[in-house]
Amino acid sequence: MIDIRPVGYFVGWLIGVLGLMMLVPMIFDLIDRDPNASAFAISSAITLTLAGCLIFACADTRQRDLTLRQGFLLTSTAWLGFTIVGSLPLILGSPHMSFTKSFFETMSAMTTTGATVIVGLDTMPRGLLLWRGILSWVGGIGVVLFAMILLPVLKIGGMQLQRTSDFNTMGKIMPRAKQIALSLGTVYLVLTLCCALAYAWSGLSEFDAVVHAFTTISTGGMANSDASFGNFGPATHYVAIVFMLLGGLSFVRFVQFAAGDPGPLLSDSQIRAFLVLTAALCLGLLFARILAGHPIDEPALRAVVFNLVSVITTTGYASTDYTAWSSLAIVIFFIATMIGGCSGSTSGGPKVFRYQILVSAV
Repeated sequence: MIDIRPVGYFVGWLIGVLGLMMLVPMIFDLIDRDPNASAFAISSAITLTLAGCLIFACADTRQRDLTLRQGFLLTSTAWLGFTIVGSLPLILGSPHMSFTKSFFETMSAMTTTGATVIVGLDTMPRGLLLWRGILSWVGGIGVVLFAMILLPVLKIGGMQLQRTSDFNTMGKIMPRAKQIALSLGTVYLVLTLCCALAYAWSGLSEFDAVVHAFTTISTGGMANSDASFGNFGPATHYVAIVFMLLGGLSFVRFVQFAAGDPGPLLSDSQIRAFLVLTAALCLGLLFARILAGHPIDEPALRAVVFNLVSVITTTGYASTDYTAWSSLAIVIFFIATMIGGCSGSTSGGPKVFRYQILVSAV
């Protein structure tokens, strides 16, 4: 019989953090004098109350380390708990969706899938748009980072969660889970900040720059407009290409690079394979467009690279309807969806590393 008290205790702390995060979009709606602020206030109160009940109910645990079974249970329970409470603002406020649609939208954001059931994003309150971005950003690697930081603080082992979350640290570059989490979290924050500044430089408003930075680095693809990136200029597209690619690379290599050791980042066979595959598929798309009689100019080249990088990193942004390019192009995009980014990145999909293992085993 599994002792679920350590799991419940930690899940309580995690959803408590999410409840506090709800106050940020609430503040934006208050600034805009949008009545949707009350939805975030009520959702935060409900979430914090639930978190407090879980913490106090399970606070008598004395277990210092999670077992492997508890680690798996914690991983799945944390994701489910985040999704349920994260759905509350969508149910109680704009767009006042049903639980099923709200759960779908939140799960899509948390898993950085990027699918949405919301229509009319251009007219939605800023609080809602920011909340979708926050959920995507937290879902990138945020849940794992929260866990690895808080578990040692709460006297509960954190490496078990790392082992059950498909999070590759390439042989533990640092000795303790908390140190790993802090280093990865710093890299994640710096990349997000750089992405936001680059988007602002490209012409986006400060708000759009921040929200799209959240959903780009996390490869979540939650845009603030129904047209996704279709209404943005070329500079914004190029910024997105760069940071989607960075989000698809192994974050552990960024930590090593920041520590003054660029060798692993430059020599990683997985990263090289990912970049080569991306370039090869881009060339394939250009060839498909040539066969279909489409002109090859700068806008066409940009559209090819932007949409292919978005698909292969599982981000989900779109700048045009690429399904109209040709049947061959659709096949190439389908192949790209089956690849994904690098292990240890925020992107989804099978990951390049697994294909390398498969090839080496043949």
